[in-house]
Amino acid sequence: MNRLCFQSMLAKQKSLLETVDALDQECEELQKQLGEREERHTDLQDQLRLMSEEKEQLLAQFAQQEALCSELQQEKQTLETYVGELKNTVAELREEAHDLRQRERLLVAFPELSPLAQVQPQSTGNVVLDMEQQLQANCVRIRVLEQENSTLHGSLERLRERAQHNATTVRQETSPERTQSLSLPSTPAEQKQTHMPQTQKSRL
Repeated sequence: MNRLCFQSMLAKQKSLLETVDALDQECEELQKQLGEREERHTDLQDQLRLMSEEKEQLLAQFAQQEALCSELQQEKQTLETYVGELKNTVAELREEAHDLRQRERLLVAFPELSPLAQVQPQSTGNVVLDMEQQLQANCVRIRVLEQENSTLHGSLERLRERAQHNATTVRQETSPERTQSLSLPSTPAEQKQTHMPQTQKSRL
């Protein structure tokens, strides 16, 4: 009886020891997992902190870029206004320069239209200065007349080319007998075109 009790107690003790060993192993596994979780938690906290810092930096950069964008937008509007004013000024200056050129041409072609034409030219008392002023005035007249001659020459060349083209077309469309009877200078329109540049030159 005692032997059976002893064997039973040994069996229970062995079972308890095995249970204790199993619990120890399980406890070690749990502690190991807990350590890993704590390390993971620490890593996550560090990542969260880094992400928060990066977020703050990005927000600060975004605020700076937004302020810079607003400043650039205002500067762009200012430049657009300035460019518009410059365009208006350039247009006005071009119109004024065109009016001055037209006035210069008129004064060169018709000196009597000048308000100074009725006034006796006054000498400065310096012969060299008077001659220089007269030379400058003559240079202006020559320049304007050269521009007029260049324009007339271009018009004359275009009229000659047009007349030659018309004559060539007439030769191609008519018979040889009729072509021989046609004469380029005999037509009134061509005579008018031929004498037109001479009339303009005589006006100048």
